Amino acid sequence: MEAFWEHIKTLYWPYMATLAAIVLAVRLLCRRQHPIPIVGSPNEPNFMAALKEGAQRYPNSCFQIPTRDIPTVIVPLKDLSTIAYAPEHTLSLGREVYERLMGRYTRMPKSHHLAEFVRAGLTKNAVKSVALLQADAEWTVSSQLGQIPRISVSHNGRT
Repeated sequence: MEAFWEHIKTLYWPYMATLAAIVLAVRLLCRRQHPIPIVGSPNEPNFMAALKEGAQRYPNSCFQIPTRDIPTVIVPLKDLSTIAYAPEHTLSLGREVYERLMGRYTRMPKSHHLAEFVRAGLTKNAVKSVALLQADAEWTVSSQLGQIPRISVSHNGRT
């Protein structure tokens, strides 16, 4: 019986060593992944404190706020253009909308045209959106600070 084990050891040792190396490499690679830090608690009714804390603790990196259904990832401003122009197979707006709106339960159809629809709608209505934002900002400022007189400056420097 001992001769059998000696034969197995000499015949299969390269395969066993390769298998051990693969298992070790997979474990090391899995440990090197950097998880996105979690800030706050899903039981909090207001996530503003978690948003402020995350912005202070992680000003130049992503963090997530654990909302009830799906965690919300907060991305720093410097990375927004990279995300906005990422290919659809890498970061999918359609998949995110499908997940957020519980598409598998609501029978929402999967649409490949969703991103183009959203972009076109935002671009087409940009003028209306900016006007609404300006009106809302004026109303908010006047309701919080009172009526502020408008100051106009002419090109010659006099008011």
